[in-house]
Amino acid sequence: MCSTGHEPGDDPVIGDINKDGACDMSDAVLLMGWLLKEDVTLADWEAGGMNKDGKLTAADFTLVKRHLLA
Repeated sequence: MCSTGHEPGDDPVIGDINKDGACDMSDAVLLMGWLLKEDVTLADWEAGGMNKDGKLTAADFTLVKRHLLA
C-alpha cells in the first residue's frame, strides 16, 4: 500500500508526506507529530491518507507503520 521509491515524473508516492520521494520512517514520525498536535508542517498531507477517507487520523498512522514493519 505504501510505495517505497519514486522516480521523476511518477505519480506522488502514497505515504510520502514530507515529499522526499519515499514512504519511510521519517514520514511516520512526521505524521505522529502532527497527530500529537506538535508544530510540524506536512508537505503533502494528502499522501498520508492511507485509507483514502480524506482525513489524517491514527488509522493512517497505523497503516504506515504496518507497511514499514512488514
